[in-house]
Amino acid sequence: MELAAYCARSWWFSTWRTTGKRPLTCPELTADTLNINSLIAPIVYLRLHGMPAQPFLYGDDWQTALAAHQVKAADFSGSLVFLEGCYGDQMAKAFLAADAKAVVGCTKSTYGRRWRLGPSSIVGRAWLRMVRRGFAASDALNYAIGKVRAPYREGWVAHERKT
Repeated sequence: MELAAYCARSWWFSTWRTTGKRPLTCPELTADTLNINSLIAPIVYLRLHGMPAQPFLYGDDWQTALAAHQVKAADFSGSLVFLEGCYGDQMAKAFLAADAKAVVGCTKSTYGRRWRLGPSSIVGRAWLRMVRRGFAASDALNYAIGKVRAPYREGWVAHERKT
């Protein structure tokens, strides 16, 4: 299944190891320069910083990488979206408003690594493997969070569009 990936530049290597695809990065791109259509794919994998109750995701140095209004204006019909960063769950509503089939995010801080797979990347890679095998996003998430120790399982949520 085709995948689009976008992450903070400092996480490009571990994002590539997680997804198997070299991601777009912020910076180089920012919310002002990103062509949102470059993220439209059957699977969208975002590893950007989030903050509680913010309608934005951030790259390195807290540059705005993506805004909820950009997502809502695009057509993510049928996409499965994984938001690996802290508080990624806040952006879930925007992707659902843009007709994503399902969105997975975390309501808490996540823990990743630059050069190897941290707990959030382990969850992300296991989730990717399962959705590629045809599992529903929520079932894939249940499987994936079982791959990390208890403290790193908290806060993950799957939102699936009701058909």
